[in-house]
Amino acid sequence: MSRCLRRVTQAVSIQRRNYAQAAVQLTKPSSSASPSAKKYSGPSAPAAAKAKDEAEERYDDNLYTVYQPRTVANRHKTAQGATTPQQEHLNSLFPGLTFSEDLSRRLLTHASHPAAAQGHNAQLTFIGRRVLESYLLLLLSSSPNLDATDDLAAISSHAINTYLLGEHVGRDWQIGRVLRWVPAVSHTTASTGGDLNLLDPKEGRSVGLYKVQGDTVAAVVGGVYREFGASTAHRLFHTRIVPHIINSLPERFREHANEMVTRMGGAKGPLPAPGQ
Repeated sequence: MSRCLRRVTQAVSIQRRNYAQAAVQLTKPSSSASPSAKKYSGPSAPAAAKAKDEAEERYDDNLYTVYQPRTVANRHKTAQGATTPQQEHLNSLFPGLTFSEDLSRRLLTHASHPAAAQGHNAQLTFIGRRVLESYLLLLLSSSPNLDATDDLAAISSHAINTYLLGEHVGRDWQIGRVLRWVPAVSHTTASTGGDLNLLDPKEGRSVGLYKVQGDTVAAVVGGVYREFGASTAHRLFHTRIVPHIINSLPERFREHANEMVTRMGGAKGPLPAPGQ
């Protein structure tokens, strides 16, 4: 290792010296100058030394610029004003909310993807599950048809089951088009042309798509809760989640759930950001 380092250092030193010498030579006038021009006798020693030092500094700057390691920050940097596919998808899915590049990339990156080393959605999935459970329990508890014998925990667990969220909510949100993950690919996915959102329910379950999409739905809820606040997340739950899980609730709760969806603006109700 040390031998390789010495060789690299020697090579850089030689290039640095050659670069400086070439730069000094460029300060001389062209040999095609007019005969009447004053004959060049070479730069003075101080001037030559100064030019050499400046040239070496320029080489060092160029070397650093060219070979600077790519950090996590600049690896994912996009052109100013440009948006990533993940950003575009989330911003179009939830008009009124503006997702940052970092948040959208994290929300739509599963831990199975190689890029997960720079951040994935597991933590936000955990937060989102708790948010979903809390809001659903509040919805059920406010129903006039609530009975003292109702097992709200069991009802909640069934209604927001990860696979159901992935199959119904995730499919409606078309998460499979932009989600970064590594599926358990089988020959059945070939007919979709790589678009896993086109898989039928049986195939989607077999490659793990619904589980991953369900986790991502929870992550989005967690991300909205953290980034835009509880009020926005509460409205998102009623307008974007509840319409897809109503049929998973006991029938006596459905009328009240529909009333709450309507009160919040319907299935496409606005999602104002904090302060709006």
